[in-house]
Amino acid sequence: MSRVRRIGILTGGGDCPGLNAVIRAVAKSAIFEHGLEVVGINEGFGGLIENNWRMLRDEDVSGILPRGGTILGANNRDNPFMFRTVASGGEVTYEDNSGVAIANLVGMGVLPLQYGDGQNAEKLGLMGQELFDIEGISKIERPRQELTVRAKKPDGSVTEFKVIARLDIPIEIEYYKNGGILQTVLRQLIKQG
Repeated sequence: MSRVRRIGILTGGGDCPGLNAVIRAVAKSAIFEHGLEVVGINEGFGGLIENNWRMLRDEDVSGILPRGGTILGANNRDNPFMFRTVASGGEVTYEDNSGVAIANLVGMGVLPLQYGDGQNAEKLGLMGQELFDIEGISKIERPRQELTVRAKKPDGSVTEFKVIARLDIPIEIEYYKNGGILQTVLRQLIKQG
């Protein structure tokens, strides 16, 4: 595990023109320029909480520009911090399911990172055009380990900041190192013979 191997794409906030173009551009750049695998999370944050995702390959994002909406679907009503749940009796409750969302990312083989206290993209001046180098990603040994991120901007300037690798329990470290929960289980089955 020497580098990021997989990224996730999620569209939230409802449909808007151009989402398929963005999905296509990010996926093709990740696959062909950076050698990454791409996870498409279906139906916004609801799909993340319900573990509804699929691998996106080049053929999945080719020819999607004329299509309306988003190939991943979107939902502007789901919020992982106040996720709507309907009980069997019809009672509606709102629960914080952000931990479920984080655990599902790990299960997909995507490393969730959390800004340090008081930090966010705006305060750090991040615009989405940076190239990121994550120091320590190959040496994650304990839950919630701190990592250093260097964000190189198009003008060559670098912003450095700390993040927390949201691998919250020891088994999640193994899941991430193996590329997700499925790969971990397969490796264990192979070892058992």
